[in-house]
Parts: sequence; structure tokens; C-alpha cells
Amino acid sequence: MRARLPQAMATQRLEDAIANVVVNPPLEVSPLDERSYRAITLPNKLNVLLISDERSDKAAAALDVAVGHFSDPDELPGLAHFLEHMLFLGTEKYPEEGSYNKFLAENGGHSNAYTSAESTNFHFEMVSKESEAQSETRDSTPRFREALDRFSQFFTSPLFTESATERELNAVHSEHQKNLQNDARRMYQLKKTNCNPKHPYSKFGTGSMETLWDTPRESGIDTRAELLKFYKKYYSANLMCLSVVGPFDLDELQLWVAEMFSGIPNHNAPNPCEEYRDIDHLLPEHRGVEFHMESIQEMRQLEITWPTPTYLDSYRSKPARYVGGLLGEEGDGSLLSALKAKGWADTLAAGAFDQMTFGVVQVSLTLTKEGVEHVDDILGVLYDYLRLVRECKNQEWLFTEEATLAETSFRFRERGPAIHLVSEMASYMHNLPPAEYLSGQYLYKEFNIEKIQEVLSCLTPENGNITIAGKFVSDKVTRKERWYETPYHVESVKEERHRQWTDRKSSTEIHLPAPNPFIPTEFDLIVEPLPDGEDDVEGPAEILRDDYMEVHYKLDRTFKRPKATVILSMRTPLAYRSPWHSVMCNIFTYLLEDALTEYTYAAEKAGFMYSISQDTNGIKLFVQGYSHRIDVLLAAIVKKMNTFEADATRFDMIRDNVERDYINYGKRQPYSMAMYNINYLMEDPRWHVSDYLKVLSDGSVNLKSLTQFSKDILSHMFITSLVSGNISEQKTIEMLKSVQTVIGYSPVPDIEQLHRRVVQVPIGKDIFTRNIHPNPEDNNSAIDVFFPIGPREDIVKDVIVELLSDILNKPVFHELRTVQQLGYCVFEGRGLVESVSGIYIIVQSTVADPDELLSRIDKLLSEAHKEIFDPMTEDNFQDYVRALVASKAEPDRRLYVRTWRFWKELEQGYREYDRIPKEIEALGTISKADVVDFFDAHIAVGGKSRRRLVSQVFGSQHPIANKKPVPEGALDVGNPIAFRRSCPMYPVGGIHDIAGAMSK
Repeated sequence: MRARLPQAMATQRLEDAIANVVVNPPLEVSPLDERSYRAITLPNKLNVLLISDERSDKAAAALDVAVGHFSDPDELPGLAHFLEHMLFLGTEKYPEEGSYNKFLAENGGHSNAYTSAESTNFHFEMVSKESEAQSETRDSTPRFREALDRFSQFFTSPLFTESATERELNAVHSEHQKNLQNDARRMYQLKKTNCNPKHPYSKFGTGSMETLWDTPRESGIDTRAELLKFYKKYYSANLMCLSVVGPFDLDELQLWVAEMFSGIPNHNAPNPCEEYRDIDHLLPEHRGVEFHMESIQEMRQLEITWPTPTYLDSYRSKPARYVGGLLGEEGDGSLLSALKAKGWADTLAAGAFDQMTFGVVQVSLTLTKEGVEHVDDILGVLYDYLRLVRECKNQEWLFTEEATLAETSFRFRERGPAIHLVSEMASYMHNLPPAEYLSGQYLYKEFNIEKIQEVLSCLTPENGNITIAGKFVSDKVTRKERWYETPYHVESVKEERHRQWTDRKSSTEIHLPAPNPFIPTEFDLIVEPLPDGEDDVEGPAEILRDDYMEVHYKLDRTFKRPKATVILSMRTPLAYRSPWHSVMCNIFTYLLEDALTEYTYAAEKAGFMYSISQDTNGIKLFVQGYSHRIDVLLAAIVKKMNTFEADATRFDMIRDNVERDYINYGKRQPYSMAMYNINYLMEDPRWHVSDYLKVLSDGSVNLKSLTQFSKDILSHMFITSLVSGNISEQKTIEMLKSVQTVIGYSPVPDIEQLHRRVVQVPIGKDIFTRNIHPNPEDNNSAIDVFFPIGPREDIVKDVIVELLSDILNKPVFHELRTVQQLGYCVFEGRGLVESVSGIYIIVQSTVADPDELLSRIDKLLSEAHKEIFDPMTEDNFQDYVRALVASKAEPDRRLYVRTWRFWKELEQGYREYDRIPKEIEALGTISKADVVDFFDAHIAVGGKSRRRLVSQVFGSQHPIANKKPVPEGALDVGNPIAFRRSCPMYPVGGIHDIAGAMSK
């Protein structure tokens, strides 16, 4: 009996936990939401949201702890973030460091976490369904239950081993090193220098080797001991919120959650914010100040922030968000409209953000060169606009319109990824009553003019702080920030300037927004939707083809939303014929979006989205939103394209923006540049950003040439379009034919077609491209090792590539990042260059140069048989197959997702709309031996079919002069264009080949 007692006691504890679960009142749910919800509280005071989603093949969970870097001990900056890292490195029940991620990978899953100021969020997602044949080979316990068990151990029995503690500090340090060149992070930390040092807002949250190891050791502080103390103090069940979703009934989810998570200790810990609730984060001397910050990138940014009370408890009226929305208006009469008219600003973003004890309202402006000289005038217009809002006697209709838009959005909200849903919900739950877990963040229910006026009373010159950021302030900086070494200057703004902003004559060009003409009012579905659980997976049909266009159409019967998506590809060789053409097309599309801002902002607020962008084949136009009035928005965009006339002032501003974008390419993360260089080596034609900068410097890009280009590019083209959703075939044809009528273009002669191709990398010869990182301040180096396999023409080969990538993913990450600690950025996956697929391994590092990184990758791959394939049982292999099958079988969550999946098939020319069932069928024929043989042929050294590209980027810490010679037989490419011309090419088919489409 003595041996059985612990089990009996455990069973009794589980029964008690289940019996003492509190089921909270029902949730407010959208009438179109097919999922079932239940909010419960476990006996240990853990709040839980259960979500049953029978249509999903994915399951996910997230747990949010109400503690972040605000609670770091003063002597250990970054401890909360470090703790987040450590929880992934083994628990008492599952001690193997990589077992959690390995288990998820075997089940088509992944995980992540983040640490913010006042919370830490852990989340994962996995495949949760399996075929009948697969389920027969294992016990009947769902794998998601085991995943929850593994996840729950983070919060009951983490190991925090000494070896992992010291090693994982390197990962935190690498993450900080990665962030050093990030202007947004530099600005955020800079603001923290200007605050009450007794308030935790002043802290440095990421952590580094210095803050978490070197300095504490010098002071006799044991980091691991402090980690355990922090965990015990704050990781209490009453400070946690858990959200779980999966294709299981609510009772089953509740049973699992009660079983797995009731054991989390509850210390009845007070909310950490109580430690600083009565401390002002800004004292009087920290208000009304102006920063000048020297940036890394080319930028001209003006940011104004005002501290406010926190409005987390005012979630029904959302006064700060309402005011932030008015400041962020972009239509006629708005703050942005007035500033653009004067030539002072390009873009504006505004919003409100709440912490537990204070809030912030923020306005951020991208300035023009002229705007830099008129900062005080800009601030004068801003405070004039705020005066207008304060003096408005009838704001209730504005609030009511905002509430209507929010209610419509909530009503017709579409499914997103399961992992995003649970992560958001776990975060929101801390500050909402259970009945409003879903709706509280979205709906506006109470108009409270007193609260609105309270917010507005905070938005004064004396209370606001200004940050001016850019390279142009370099002559004004006098200090360096402690953690990012950001050059800056700070001073208090004098009262005379305050009066200058507030005493100016009222602006006649600003006014509050007019009623929104795009608010949809017709929501009827034009066809009866399919019954619940059924899915119309048939691809789009071609309903029109002539010399001018091809139209593909798919009526939606699955998603039950009155929405539609329209994608147009305006194919023309003028978009990418030369670097000059590419630059002109880029500027043209920028100018079009800029000219449409005032008109389309109301549509975007009403739930529509649109974009006009350049690609290598022409101009791509994307419109999405409610089917009621989507045709009106499309017609307005096309009309603007046809009647476009460039304004000299706006042209100069947009040209400057485009040039800055190209210059800032050199400030990208090294791993991103390594990827870019792979594409530059393989695609033909492909222009380099340096080509664009040369064009912009030779005087050929001017208003006159742009005006002519805008006429030429629309004069000859062929349109390929896809329309999907709650829209009729007749209306689709009318919409698209009107595009042709309005623009009045001619067909493109076959001889003018631009045929894009991709290099066939030689078999058996490594191809190297080696480059210096243009940013001398970035000490990170990077490598992208890419194994191109070939075009996606063989379904079996395609799924083997995916399966192999899934198998390699976690071992690569675990070995190169967790064990060897080469750097924070370690990636493995399947990549596409146009339609040519392959497998890549990417590492960014400060501790190893690109040659050493290649050596480590080669060693890992050389040991793949011993470390990965040989230990893999047939059951393990089938886990990966099952996970990939289930992932592919997951129904499309949204109309948008399905439409883009169909579009990729159309764009790449395969038109395999039934690709997924074919891939699932192919996966059933693949054995472990097939995958191992494929690895040996295409990835392993000496493989009979191996093609390999190695892109190396040398950072300032690893001079390229020290590079090793490339291996014998390899090619070090000095001239990528000459290399391309020396190689055979894969043709890129599909809608790139317009002549072929026209001849059918």
C-alpha cells in the first residue's frame, strides 16, 4: 500500500482540482464565430480561457505572467528576459534541453516567447489531428495533451542547471548585440534616460553578459541564485493567465488544463506593479524636454509623447485610443494632410499605449528636408489641431462612428493563426473581466466625454516630450546613452517656444473628419454557404481571356463573410527593363499611394486594405475588404493611376524617400544582406541596390522623366487578375473590364516580353559570394548556405525537401545556437528563389567569422547520419510525416490566406490548385530511406546532385582581409552578372510568359 500512496494522493489532488474549478460567466462572442469558449479559474487562481475549434487541425497554448523587466533587480538588468530563455532548457520531468522543441517539431509545431515591461508571454502551436491510419499506430492519448504537460512543467519544475545558465547568457548577449544597430530600440532606451530613476521605466530590459554575469560576479552576486529567487517570487499562479485552443471539446480541454496546471504554486503574490504604483515615472523636470538623437539609418523623425494616466480600466470607453485615432487621421483636413500640403511631412502615426500605472499618447512624423527646418511650425499645427479637438462640442457622433467600425470589425473578424490567438488572449486577460476577454480590446461601448477631456488635458507643450532623430543632428549631440551608446543631446524647452506653438493663428486647412463614406451597410451573402465543416477547395476558374487580360474568379462559399479580395498584376517590361526603369517604377507607385492617402484613409478605417507596389514584372495592385463598395475603391485607385500628374514638391519628397530606402539597405542585419546576395547571384535579370543609387545620382530621375514614364508604363500591358470572395462573376468582369476602359492601354507585343530566369548552379562546385557589411558600426557577421534543388515541378521531390527541412530544423538550431552559442539568429528552412526551391542554413554571429561559421555548419551536416538520421526510429520519422500531412490538411483560416495561395500558383505558372491533396498523397509514399538518400545526394559533401551557394557577409569584427581561400574546386564569384551569364538557366514560367497566355 505504501508504494501506491503517492499515486492515490495525486489522483485525489486531481479530483479536488477538477471539482474546485470555477466556471465564469459566458463570453461575449461574435455571432459568426464558430468556436466555443469557456473561461475558468483553477483552484490555484490561474485564470484560463478554453477555446474549442473543431475546424482546426492545429492546437496552441499560451501562458502570460504579469511580470517583466520593470521588476528586474537593480543590480541585474535583464533578469526577467534571461529567465524567459532559461525555461526552455529542461525541466525535472523532461530534463533533456532540446526535448520540448524536438517534441513540437515532430508534431509540426513551434514555440516562442517574449518579455515586455510588465509581462512575459510563452506560447506554442502544433498539429493536433492525425489520420486514422496514423492514430492506429500509437496510443489513443492526443499528442497535444503531452505538449500541455511539457509546457506546464516550465511553471512547476524548471531545472535552471548551472551549465545552461552560463551558456544561455551568451544567447541573451547575442540578442543584445543584434539590437545595437536598431534605431527603434535605441530611441526607446534613450527615453528611459529621461525619467524618474526610482521608477522601473528607467531600466535596461534586454540584458547582456555585462549586466547578468560580469558585473554581478564582481559584486559577489550569484546570477543563478537570483534567477531562482525571481522565479519563486513572481511566477505565481495568481499572476498568470492561460489560453488554450484545439479541436477538442471544452470538457476535455478543461480536464487536461486542470490536471496539468493546477500544480503551479500560488503564493498569492501581489501584482508587481504595486511596488511602483505610487511612483511617478516622469518628474516635473522630465517633462517638456527635447531630445536630438543621432540615428544609424538615414531618417528624419519627429516624435512627441505625452504621459497620461493609465486607462486600462476604461476599456469600455477607450478615451486615449479614441484621441490617438483622431490625431492619426490622414484624410482631408487632418494634421497629416495639412503638413503634407506645406511640404513638411510624409507620414504620421499616432496612438495610445497603457502600462499598469501610466499611459502614453504618441505622435510620430516622418519629416521632409523642408520639414526639418520647420519643427516649431509643425508643433504649432499639432497644438492647433488639439485645440480644435478640445473645443469640439459634438464629439459623440465621432465616437459612435468609431464604435460602429469596431463592432463591424469584431462581427466579421476572420480566423488568424492559433498561436497568435492564444498569445493575444493570455496577454489581454489580465485586465479584462472573463465575459469580455474577446470583446474588451475591440469594442467601444461607453462615450465618456470627461475621460476624453482628461486625456486632452494631458496633451500640452509643458507635458510633452520631443525627440528629433536623424543623422542631420550629429552636430548637436553632446552625450552617449549608456547601453546602446547612442549619441544625443537633451534640454528643456523654453516657455517662449511653448507660447509660439499655442499662440499661433488658427489654421484654416485643418478640421475634424467628415462622416466616413466607406462604412459598409450591406452584408448579405450572394450564395448560400456550405454547411459547417464542409470546405470548397476547388481552385479559381478562368472567366475571361483576351489580348488585354485574363481574369480568374472564385466565389466563396466557405468563410461566410461579406468580403472579397482583388489582385491585379499589370505586366509590363518597362517596370524592370533597367535600373533606371526600376527606380522610376518604384517612385511612381510611391507617388500613387501618396496621392491616394486622403481618399483611401477612410476606406482603410472602414476595414478595407489596398496596396500598389512594384515588382520585377510590373505593378501589383491589391484590394481587400467588404464586397459592398470594394468596386468603388478599386475604381478610384485606377482612375488616379490614369489621371496621375506628379506634383513637383511631392516628387522631390518621394524621390528623397526612395533614395534613403536604398541607402538604408546598407544598415540591414548582416543575415538579411547574405540572403539578398543569394538572390542577386541567382536571378536574371536582377539589379543591385548600388545600381539604383547610381541612377539617382546621374540626374536622369527628374519630374519631367517621371511624367513621361507614368504615361509610358500604362500604355502597353497585360493584366492577370484573381478575384475571390462574396462577389458575383458578372460584377467581377465589369470591374476588370472597367480597368481596361479607364486606363485605355494596348496589349504588349510578344517581342517586348521580359523573361525572367534563375541560374542553374553547377553540380559539385561550391559557389561563394563574399561581401563586406557596409555598416562599419555593426560587428555582426553572417552566412547563408543555400542548397538549390530545382523548380517546383516534381511533387514528390517538393515534399521530400519540406520533410528534410523539418527534420533538420531543430537539430540545427539546438546545435548552432543552444549548444555552440554562435549567435541569436540561427535559421534553417526551405527557401524559394522565384520558383526554385532549396534548403538554407543561416547564422549571424559576433563570436565566429563567416569562414568559421561555414566550418561549423559543414561539421554539423557531416555528422547528420550519426546525430540525426541513425537515432531516428521509423516511428520518429512517421511523426514528422504525420505532422507535415496534418499541417497541409489544415483548412485555410481566412479568405485572404486562400486567395494568396491560389495567387502564388497562378503567378508561378503551375496552376496546381489541388497541390495540397497531391502533396499529402505523395507524403504517404515516402520512407525514411528516401529522405536520407535525398540528403546524401543533394546536401551531403560529395553528393552526386549537390548544388551549393555560400553567401558570406563580414562585419567590422571580422575583417574580410582575413578570409580564408575558398575550398579547392569552389568558385569565388567576383562579378555576379558575368557568373549568371556563364550558367545555364531555369526558365521561370507562369504569368511571366504573357505571350504564352495570350496565344491560348
